[in-house]
Amino acid sequence: MIMIQIPEHIKGIIFDLDGTLADTMSLHYKACQLVCEPYGIEFPYEYFIAKAGIPTLKVFEMFVKEYKHSVNGLKLGEKKERIFQSLIPTVKAIPASEQLLLANLGKRKIAVGSGGDRESVIATLQAIGHIKNLDSIVSADEVDLHKPHPDTFLKCAEEMNLSPNECIVLEDAQLGFEAAISAGMKYININLYV
Repeated sequence: MIMIQIPEHIKGIIFDLDGTLADTMSLHYKACQLVCEPYGIEFPYEYFIAKAGIPTLKVFEMFVKEYKHSVNGLKLGEKKERIFQSLIPTVKAIPASEQLLLANLGKRKIAVGSGGDRESVIATLQAIGHIKNLDSIVSADEVDLHKPHPDTFLKCAEEMNLSPNECIVLEDAQLGFEAAISAGMKYININLYV
């Protein structure tokens, strides 16, 4: 496995959670399919990937509106989250990200900036065993504007008492890359290491 290199001047690493630090994307998609199945609705994988980083409830509200489904998107999203939460105990860390996190403990500050709700973020971090290793945890509940807006990553930097140019973001999704750029931070695409 190739070790991810972090520039010397970087004092803080901000990990996205789903698909970056935790291998949850397949579980999120499975939950989307399971919640839509009773309504005879297909949740397209391409749509799922395109909306990675946006909070679930917002995704489902957008989904039913864009695809003109006659179900309540908010309630569908809430059901999806309950299904996902039941799958969380099976989550594993992504090896390349976990290796980077462990290699930087005590050397740099470490945060998680996620588009997930606080309850799911905490449960996922507990499942992968890294909640105790973080200087900051920012979830979708704690910011008004979500990825691709920079608010999540800027709040992580603020909580670590670092300026944006002292932080680097690890991400797996386009909206996250855009959020990092908007925050004035460099980013690493974890997909190149998995």
